[in-house]
Amino acid sequence: METPEAPAVVTCAKDGKLLFLSTAGNVYYRNGISYAQPHGTDFIQVNIERAETVIDVSVGENGDAWILFQDGFVQYIDQTFDNADLSADLGTGYSLVSVGESQLVQMDAGNYEVWGVNRWNEIFRRTGMSAANAGGDDWEQHQGEMTYVSTAEEGIVWAIDDDHDVWVLRAGTISVDVVIDNEPEWSPIPGVKLTYVDVGRQGQLVALKSSGCSFWRKGITKDTPSGVDEWFDLTNDNTNEETYFKFGTIAMCATGNMFATLQGGDSKLYFRGGVSSKFPQGAEWFQS
Repeated sequence: METPEAPAVVTCAKDGKLLFLSTAGNVYYRNGISYAQPHGTDFIQVNIERAETVIDVSVGENGDAWILFQDGFVQYIDQTFDNADLSADLGTGYSLVSVGESQLVQMDAGNYEVWGVNRWNEIFRRTGMSAANAGGDDWEQHQGEMTYVSTAEEGIVWAIDDDHDVWVLRAGTISVDVVIDNEPEWSPIPGVKLTYVDVGRQGQLVALKSSGCSFWRKGITKDTPSGVDEWFDLTNDNTNEETYFKFGTIAMCATGNMFATLQGGDSKLYFRGGVSSKFPQGAEWFQS
């Protein structure tokens, strides 16, 4: 699908709702997404002051859209996606809530959870978040050093460190033994180097390598939230190394639908077709 501006970040919410941040700092909402038309119909720009300084945007499963600015200031759009029939007046029909300053350079929202990292690779979690207190209370540092974090509805956090190694965290039992003494709560995912991950429906995970190849994590269940040691190559439908889609960002919605943007900043969004409960990895990428 053609976009009004080149996408830099794409993020999905419940019911398949989608936002993207452009390379110019503008935020757009994908209108018309439904079961019958999961890739939607058109884009609506979200009016945000100081848009040129926005560096990240993330939509949680509860429907709030979190916005991060260059100076670390954080806002969220209150319950943006609670109404499945959201009208075209989004640009004037929402409320922006200021959370205040942070040290973050990247963040990701889950189900009344927000995690992020700062320029020193320190990890932070927003405390006190709930339906009655959607903005939470404060930023609390969490153990470990990561360059990128992603969370979703199951309370699972996936992360990438400075060496592109992959880690997973969950409060409670997880399926990979802990082997790093100085980071006892994080468990490594061996055998893969990644640059981008996104957690979506029921803890499912999609990921990218530096080459732009896209992958889906096999075997993720409630009992094995980190999955099995296998990845489904989402580029299998286009195996020609010269022509396969080289993605720069990827996102999985709570519905299981996937969207991605190409490396290099062209004005296109790609949609993963054929996603179902039987085939959660989908069948192919295409432009709608």
